[in-house]
Amino acid sequence: MVETEAYAQAANQEVITQNVLKQMAFQQTKQAVIMQLTQQELSDLNFKQDVNNMVLSNVSKTLDKGERSQEEERAAQARSQQEILGYMRLY
Repeated sequence: MVETEAYAQAANQEVITQNVLKQMAFQQTKQAVIMQLTQQELSDLNFKQDVNNMVLSNVSKTLDKGERSQEEERAAQARSQQEILGYMRLY
């Protein structure tokens, strides 16, 4: 911020010359480069976020499948135990 103010004060004291125009063009070029880098970083972050969301979705689906499998296994064991108890009552 201080650097920008110093440039502004220096430019106000100078007559508009080719050097001032060159300084302005250079500063605008630096700003354009910074904006491009910022845009690229934002794009990279968005991509990484999309990948993370996909990974989390896959983890969630895998956990759901595991839970369903365990529930089915418990239900099968319960049915098996009921059948055994039923046979035991017959004898």
